[in-house]
Amino acid sequence: MNDQHNQGNWYLLKLENDHIQIAATSTQWNPAPTHSFPCNPEGIKAARAWLDTPTEPQRQLDQPSLRTITQPTTKKQLAANAGAKIIGYIIGFIVVSGIIAAATNWWNNNHYNSTYDNNFLTSCENNGGAAATCGCALNAIHQQFSYQQAKQFDAYYASTGTLPQNVSDAVAGCIPASISN
Repeated sequence: MNDQHNQGNWYLLKLENDHIQIAATSTQWNPAPTHSFPCNPEGIKAARAWLDTPTEPQRQLDQPSLRTITQPTTKKQLAANAGAKIIGYIIGFIVVSGIIAAATNWWNNNHYNSTYDNNFLTSCENNGGAAATCGCALNAIHQQFSYQQAKQFDAYYASTGTLPQNVSDAVAGCIPASISN
Protein backbone atom coordinates (compact mmCIF):
# COMPACT_ATOMS: atom_id res chain seq x y z
CA MET A 1 0.00 0.00 0.00
CA ASN A 2 0.99 3.62 -0.45
CA ASP A 3 3.06 4.81 2.53
CA GLN A 4 1.98 8.46 2.83
CA HIS A 5 2.12 8.36 6.63
CA ASN A 6 5.80 7.38 6.84
CA GLN A 7 5.06 4.39 8.98
CA GLY A 8 6.54 1.66 6.80
CA ASN A 9 4.38 -0.91 5.03
CA TRP A 10 0.67 -0.94 5.84
CA TYR A 11 -1.12 -4.22 6.30
CA LEU A 12 -4.79 -5.14 6.46
CA LEU A 13 -5.09 -6.71 9.86
CA LYS A 14 -8.56 -8.06 9.88
CA LEU A 15 -12.15 -7.72 8.95
CA GLU A 16 -13.96 -8.02 12.22
CA ASN A 17 -17.25 -6.73 13.56
CA ASP A 18 -17.89 -5.06 10.23
CA HIS A 19 -14.70 -2.98 10.50
CA ILE A 20 -11.49 -2.80 8.51
CA GLN A 21 -8.41 -2.46 10.69
CA ILE A 22 -5.15 -1.26 9.15
CA ALA A 23 -1.76 -1.32 10.90
CA ALA A 24 1.84 -0.54 9.99
CA THR A 25 4.92 -2.55 10.66
CA SER A 26 6.37 -1.64 14.02
CA THR A 27 9.88 -1.06 15.21
CA GLN A 28 11.48 -1.20 18.60
CA TRP A 29 11.08 2.59 19.02
CA ASN A 30 7.83 3.17 17.17
CA PRO A 31 4.83 0.92 17.99
CA ALA A 32 2.45 0.20 15.15
CA PRO A 33 -0.60 2.46 15.08
CA THR A 34 -3.88 0.94 13.96
CA HIS A 35 -6.82 2.64 12.30
CA SER A 36 -10.34 1.29 12.08
CA PHE A 37 -12.93 2.03 9.39
CA PRO A 38 -16.47 0.66 8.90
CA CYS A 39 -16.70 -2.17 6.38
CA ASN A 40 -19.04 -0.51 3.94
CA PRO A 41 -18.49 1.58 0.78
CA GLU A 42 -18.11 4.83 2.80
CA GLY A 43 -15.64 3.19 5.20
CA ILE A 44 -13.56 1.84 2.30
CA LYS A 45 -13.50 5.31 0.74
CA ALA A 46 -12.48 6.81 4.08
CA ALA A 47 -9.69 4.23 4.51
CA ARG A 48 -8.35 4.92 1.01
CA ALA A 49 -8.55 8.68 1.57
CA TRP A 50 -6.70 8.33 4.87
CA LEU A 51 -3.99 6.19 3.30
CA ASP A 52 -3.57 8.62 0.38
CA THR A 53 -3.39 11.76 2.56
CA PRO A 54 0.22 12.87 2.99
CA THR A 55 1.45 13.76 6.45
CA GLU A 56 4.63 15.42 7.61
CA PRO A 57 7.52 13.03 8.11
CA GLN A 58 8.14 12.07 11.67
CA ARG A 59 11.67 12.16 13.03
CA GLN A 60 12.91 8.72 13.86
CA LEU A 61 13.71 8.26 17.52
CA ASP A 62 16.96 6.47 16.75
CA GLN A 63 18.34 9.42 14.74
CA PRO A 64 20.76 11.75 16.53
CA SER A 65 19.51 15.19 17.52
CA LEU A 66 20.13 17.90 14.94
CA ARG A 67 21.76 20.22 17.47
CA THR A 68 23.66 19.57 20.65
CA ILE A 69 23.70 22.27 23.31
CA THR A 70 26.67 22.28 25.62
CA GLN A 71 26.46 23.85 29.03
CA PRO A 72 29.40 25.56 30.71
CA THR A 73 31.05 23.19 33.14
CA THR A 74 33.75 25.16 34.93
CA LYS A 75 33.43 28.07 37.31
CA LYS A 76 35.44 30.19 34.89
CA GLN A 77 32.97 29.47 32.06
CA LEU A 78 30.01 30.22 34.34
CA ALA A 79 31.57 33.52 35.44
CA ALA A 80 32.31 34.50 31.84
CA ASN A 81 28.71 33.77 30.84
CA ALA A 82 27.36 35.78 33.78
CA GLY A 83 29.67 38.70 32.95
CA ALA A 84 28.55 38.65 29.32
CA LYS A 85 24.90 38.70 30.38
CA ILE A 86 25.47 41.65 32.72
CA ILE A 87 27.29 43.60 30.01
CA GLY A 88 24.44 42.82 27.60
CA TYR A 89 21.87 44.10 30.10
CA ILE A 90 23.87 47.30 30.67
CA ILE A 91 24.23 47.96 26.94
CA GLY A 92 20.52 47.28 26.43
CA PHE A 93 19.61 49.66 29.26
CA ILE A 94 21.83 52.41 27.81
CA VAL A 95 20.36 51.99 24.33
CA VAL A 96 16.75 52.03 25.57
CA SER A 97 17.45 55.05 27.81
CA GLY A 98 19.00 56.93 24.88
CA ILE A 99 16.02 56.18 22.67
CA ILE A 100 13.59 57.36 25.35
CA ALA A 101 15.59 60.56 25.96
CA ALA A 102 15.80 61.33 22.24
CA ALA A 103 12.08 60.69 21.73
CA THR A 104 11.18 62.87 24.72
CA ASN A 105 13.44 65.68 23.51
CA TRP A 106 12.02 65.47 19.99
CA TRP A 107 8.46 65.51 21.33
CA ASN A 108 9.10 68.49 23.60
CA ASN A 109 10.73 70.47 20.78
CA ASN A 110 8.14 69.69 18.11
CA HIS A 111 4.76 69.69 19.86
CA TYR A 112 2.81 72.44 21.50
CA ASN A 113 2.38 72.07 25.23
CA SER A 114 -0.15 73.45 27.70
CA THR A 115 2.35 75.98 29.09
CA TYR A 116 2.82 77.58 25.66
CA ASP A 117 -0.93 77.60 25.01
CA ASN A 118 -1.73 79.15 28.41
CA ASN A 119 0.95 81.83 28.00
CA PHE A 120 -0.30 82.67 24.49
CA LEU A 121 -3.92 82.98 25.60
CA THR A 122 -3.02 85.05 28.68
CA SER A 123 -0.83 87.42 26.67
CA CYS A 124 -3.45 87.75 23.92
CA GLU A 125 -6.27 88.51 26.39
CA ASN A 126 -4.07 90.92 28.42
CA ASN A 127 -3.44 92.86 25.18
CA GLY A 128 -7.18 93.34 24.57
CA GLY A 129 -8.14 90.22 22.64
CA ALA A 130 -11.44 88.49 23.34
CA ALA A 131 -11.20 84.90 24.59
CA ALA A 132 -12.85 83.55 21.41
CA THR A 133 -10.55 85.58 19.15
CA CYS A 134 -7.44 84.46 21.06
CA GLY A 135 -8.54 80.81 20.93
CA CYS A 136 -9.12 81.08 17.19
CA ALA A 137 -5.69 82.66 16.69
CA LEU A 138 -4.00 79.93 18.75
CA ASN A 139 -5.77 77.25 16.71
CA ALA A 140 -4.68 78.92 13.44
CA ILE A 141 -1.07 79.02 14.64
CA HIS A 142 -1.22 75.34 15.69
CA GLN A 143 -2.46 74.32 12.26
CA GLN A 144 -0.11 76.42 10.14
CA PHE A 145 3.17 76.53 12.08
CA SER A 146 5.40 74.12 13.96
CA TYR A 147 6.12 74.61 17.63
CA GLN A 148 9.69 75.68 16.78
CA GLN A 149 8.38 78.35 14.39
CA ALA A 150 5.90 79.60 17.00
CA LYS A 151 8.72 79.98 19.53
CA GLN A 152 10.65 82.04 16.95
CA PHE A 153 7.58 84.24 16.38
CA ASP A 154 7.37 84.81 20.16
CA ALA A 155 11.00 85.93 20.23
CA TYR A 156 10.39 88.24 17.25
CA TYR A 157 7.29 89.72 18.93
CA ALA A 158 9.15 90.19 22.22
CA SER A 159 11.95 92.14 20.49
CA THR A 160 9.89 94.19 17.99
CA GLY A 161 6.40 94.40 19.47
CA THR A 162 4.87 93.26 16.17
CA LEU A 163 4.02 89.90 14.65
CA PRO A 164 5.70 88.65 11.49
CA GLN A 165 3.50 89.15 8.40
CA ASN A 166 2.90 85.41 7.86
CA VAL A 167 1.52 85.09 11.41
CA SER A 168 -0.69 88.17 10.92
CA ASP A 169 -2.01 86.64 7.71
CA ALA A 170 -2.67 83.28 9.46
CA VAL A 171 -4.73 84.80 12.27
CA ALA A 172 -6.49 87.46 10.14
CA GLY A 173 -9.61 85.29 9.83
CA CYS A 174 -10.00 85.28 13.62
CA ILE A 175 -10.15 89.04 14.01
CA PRO A 176 -13.70 90.46 13.69
CA ALA A 177 -14.18 92.76 10.70
CA SER A 178 -15.16 95.71 12.92
CA ILE A 179 -11.75 95.59 14.68
CA SER A 180 -9.57 95.03 11.59
CA ASN A 181 -11.00 98.04 9.70
